[in-house]
This record gives sequence, structure tokens and C-alpha cells, in this order.
Amino acid sequence: MKTYITEYKLGEPFAPIENLEGYGYVQVLVRRERQPLGLFFFPLPSIQPRLDQTGLEYALAQQLGSLPLIPPVALPQIPRPPISVIVCTRDRAEIVGRCLASLKRLNYPEYEVIVVDNAPKDDRVRQTVADTGFRYVREDRPGLSWARNCGIAAARYDLIAFTDDDLWVDADWLLGLADGFADPQVMGVTGLVLPGEIESESQQRFEHLGGFSKGLYPRVFKGDKLTSYDLITTYSVGAGANMAFRRCVFEQLGDFDTALGAGTLGHAMEDLDIWHRALMQGMILRYEPSALAWHYHRSNMRNLRKQLYNYGCGFGVYLIKLGLAGELPRRAILRMAFYDWIWNWFIRRMFQPYHPQDTIRFPKTLMAIELLGVLRAPWDYRATYRTDRRIRQANPQVSKYDLLKKRAAPVADEVQLTEPEPPKVLA
Repeated sequence: MKTYITEYKLGEPFAPIENLEGYGYVQVLVRRERQPLGLFFFPLPSIQPRLDQTGLEYALAQQLGSLPLIPPVALPQIPRPPISVIVCTRDRAEIVGRCLASLKRLNYPEYEVIVVDNAPKDDRVRQTVADTGFRYVREDRPGLSWARNCGIAAARYDLIAFTDDDLWVDADWLLGLADGFADPQVMGVTGLVLPGEIESESQQRFEHLGGFSKGLYPRVFKGDKLTSYDLITTYSVGAGANMAFRRCVFEQLGDFDTALGAGTLGHAMEDLDIWHRALMQGMILRYEPSALAWHYHRSNMRNLRKQLYNYGCGFGVYLIKLGLAGELPRRAILRMAFYDWIWNWFIRRMFQPYHPQDTIRFPKTLMAIELLGVLRAPWDYRATYRTDRRIRQANPQVSKYDLLKKRAAPVADEVQLTEPEPPKVLA
């Protein structure tokens, strides 16, 4: 059943929501200023096509016991360094246009937006970007990692943030990221990603699977304090659709692995890979939920099935890369791959009976599709690195630092950067 997504800031008036016919539930993010306090999910009576502040507070009070109307508290004043925001897209002009509209509303003193058009078939994205005044960069080699590396080379500032074209970022998104970088030892920050809508069965299923949220509490990941298991399962760090790094991270580690990520035969997990490499070097990463963004999940089951297949295959490719790198005990990698992931996450869940009280059931056919992706991973690992080598041989590299000199192109001018420095591939 459809779920209406909204938020409520304590101490501020709540605008009534009309025309709720057809919605069975409401999901409410409660915040005090920029800080998330709780995420609540409750049924919406079919006789109530309208939700006002009184009704919302009553529903929340039923879950909380009482609704604490805490007055806004002044947030600490910290430096707000300029930030470069990179949005990568491929032939999705309408979708990226929605994302850029949210970036126009950002409440931040100084930032730039760079839209990387990855191997486009036409110029619709360029035309969309021209209407916003943001910078347009074209990267002709297909793959999300190629596009992100191109954006890094074009960025002017030392803090570099990444968001996906199917997100709507909160107006205070960059303030939250800047809060995460308040400690100079923090090298990377990720933020909270919640669903922008739950209108279709596929969007409901994806949220039931776990979505992209990593919770409402800030967390710090210190690479030299983590176990081998933690260094493998870096998906707990956050979501690649909402992350930022200091430029020195890329100068030390190299850029994103261009054999991984959407648009390659590696399919996904370029974000897990960069987090893993950073943590292996002892860097500190932070999850900061006040850096909030809303993601629009796949709107039909066909695309969801493809997404889950790619995730299964991509995570398998990522684990193979870690195993061949030899920097972590292979026993730990094998245990995670075969016992925790394939056995516990897939096989046992597929044969467990549904609980009678389950209101939302994740189809076991979708688990089987993701497992098929896992089984395909060894072949796709070889294929993606073979293809990546072929692309590099056809495009001799120039130094990234030569390209960085070009990053001061005028706002709204078109720039084409197609030769970023190759990342350091561990495999």
C-alpha cells in the first residue's frame, strides 16, 4: 500500500496535507532544526483524507507516549569551507533536472555544482544544466567511476561532495556535511538517505529490504580500530549517493576504481571500495545523519530486479577484489562471503516460512535474482577488469594534476575532461 512521506520540525508549524486518498500509511521524519530525532511509521485511517498538525501530533504521541515539543537550540558556529558538488548522470535529463532544482535551494555560503554527463546519446542533459547556471562536464567513457573521477578533476574546492541524479537533497544538506568535517581528522562523511516516495510495489519492497538509511545516530569509523569484518562490510559506512571527501583522500589513494560502479561489468560497489581503501590506510570516516537527502527508488519491479541482480554481482566482484589483494585474511573474506552472506542472507531466508504477523513480505524470487548475480560475479570480475584495461589502452592517460589546473573554468561553461589519473587498483 502507498505510503505518504513527510517531515515535521519541532517548534515549527506543520502545513496540513490534503488529498491523502489511496495512501494507507504515513512515514514522518521528526527533526529539531537540522537534527533527525525519530522516524515514525503509522497507518492512515481510510476515512481521513487530510492530515493536520493536531492529527500528526496525536499519531506520534501514540508511539512516543507524549510528543516532546523541544524548542530549537542554537547550533554551534563552525567554519563553512566551500564545497564542490558532483552530480553524475547518463541520459536522464528529467530526473537530473529534479536533483538540480534541489541543489539550487541549498542553504550554504559558497558551493559549486558540477554535472558530469556520462557517455550521453544526445545533448538534453547539457541543455538542462544550461538553464541552471551550474557547470557542465562531459565524460565519454561509460561508467559511474569514470564520471566521478572526471568531476573530481574539474572540482575547484578541497571538499568534494557526491550525490546521485535521482536524489532530492535537503536545503541544509551541505551544512550537515560541513558539520561532519568539523573534526580535521575526518577524511570522509556520509549522510542519511531516506525514501523520497513509496508509491509503487517496487519502492515498498526496496524499503522493506533495508533501503539506504543507516540510522539516525552519528557514527565514526576509525580505520585502525576496525576488525577485518568491519573493513570488508563497509556498506555500514553510508550510501554512495550521499558522501563527501577531502581532496587529499584522492591524492593519497587514487580515484574511484573505474572497473567498478554502475555502467560497467562490475555493476556497483565503487563506493564500498573507496571506503575500504580509506579505512585500510587508517583514515577516519563519519556518518552524519543531519546531511539529509531523499532517494527516489526504482518505480517498477523490472528495474528493481535489475538493481538487485547488479548489487549481488557487484558485491561479489568487490569481495573477489579484496581476496586477491591479500591485505586482509582470506579466511575472514571467505567466511563473510559464504557463511554470512550466501548462507545466512540468501539461502536460510529463502527457506524460512513467513511469520503470520508479517504485513510486508519480501518476495523470495527477488532474493533468488540477487543470488544469481552473486553466482555470476567470478565471470564479471574478469570481464570488467579486462574491459577496463582495454579502455585505458585506447585512451592514454595524462596526469590528473595537469587536469586539475583546468578546473577553474567559468560557471555554466562546458568543459570536457576525459583523462583523469587511473585509480590504484588493488586487484
